[in-house]
Amino acid sequence: MKEDNGVICAAPWVHLYIHPDGQVNPCCTAQSINYGNTNEMSVQDAWRSDTASNFRQDLLDGKLQDACKFCYNQEKFGNGNSLRTRLNNDYGELITDNTKPDFALRYLDIRSSNMCNMACVMCGHALSSSWYEDGSALKYQVKEGASKFITLSNNTEQDILTIIDNKLEVIYFAGGEPLMTPYHYTLLNEVVRRGLAPNIKLEYNTNLSTLKYKKIDILDLWKQFKWVSIRASIDAVDDIGEYQRYGSNWEKIVKNWHTIKNEMPEVHVLPQITITNLSIRNIPKFLDYLVDQMHVDPFHWREPKGSQQFTYNMAVEPQRFSSVNLPKPIKDMYTVELSEYRDNLDIADERRNVVDACLEHMNSADPDLWHFRNGLKFLSKLDIRRNNSWKKLWPEFMEYDIDKN
Repeated sequence: MKEDNGVICAAPWVHLYIHPDGQVNPCCTAQSINYGNTNEMSVQDAWRSDTASNFRQDLLDGKLQDACKFCYNQEKFGNGNSLRTRLNNDYGELITDNTKPDFALRYLDIRSSNMCNMACVMCGHALSSSWYEDGSALKYQVKEGASKFITLSNNTEQDILTIIDNKLEVIYFAGGEPLMTPYHYTLLNEVVRRGLAPNIKLEYNTNLSTLKYKKIDILDLWKQFKWVSIRASIDAVDDIGEYQRYGSNWEKIVKNWHTIKNEMPEVHVLPQITITNLSIRNIPKFLDYLVDQMHVDPFHWREPKGSQQFTYNMAVEPQRFSSVNLPKPIKDMYTVELSEYRDNLDIADERRNVVDACLEHMNSADPDLWHFRNGLKFLSKLDIRRNNSWKKLWPEFMEYDIDKN
């Protein structure tokens, strides 16, 4: 591949992200780079758009991209790993000076619907239908006149089926919740029908709340594909986990996790942890639970080579949930607790890497208390609707509550 200038990324040469509203982007995190919308053009035309071409040229020229800051942040606080580095490792040799390359998709990331049975506090209506009522009431991320469900048009769904060919290597599904989204099954069944499944890898971010859709058992479908990787969107156990991922049932998630592990041990099932200011203090408890109860091996890096057993994202947006904006006295308390936990782990234990990343990110900048205080105000409004109480779970936040008497 071309020499890594810290900016270059294979995504614009091999990868596409398609949002439920039809927007096409280079990847799921670079959503401010809008190639076009499938309600107005074909997927291939979006790939060849001037915006896509200019973006490729900027990367070749080594220009830092604000749209790519998520990966830059992951590389800084995640041992150098990000979607950018991963795509470069897998497809770097396909990066060329041609800024309008022939359409030859290797990796498709598709979010066909915002249909979801959870309403995680750091999410919103765009990727969760379950946020519709709360978002409408709070005037948060629900456009006036918007419908509850956002889905790809029928024309777009058919267009996607036409771009599936024998060059495609990976299909990545995420939320909404892909395992309850109808088009997910339409696409998989079509890939199987064409005989392409044995050569295609499937990757998921799923809340793991279900393994069945109508009469379909997803395990039966997965057995027909080359390889399946599950990154389960789970962040904490018990009350804190169910608060952050509102609508979740922890016992059911654990049951589905073990069902996959027992019935299809070849499937990679790993946690995809979103670390917020709500979950960071409980990371030690959660990591121990993953090891002791869900049998994640912190000493064994399984295939594919270089993959982590604990995958995680540091919440950056919305800023009210970033651990960077925790007040300094709370940061100091958490730093002591997390450091003590880390220091008692074996040097080769991967849990140390997670905790180190938490500490480094949390303490990487001075807090903006406006974001933190307004985050508590937002949660207080949300709690009234959801019959929850952040105050019971995070009493250390109480003195920063704007609305306290």
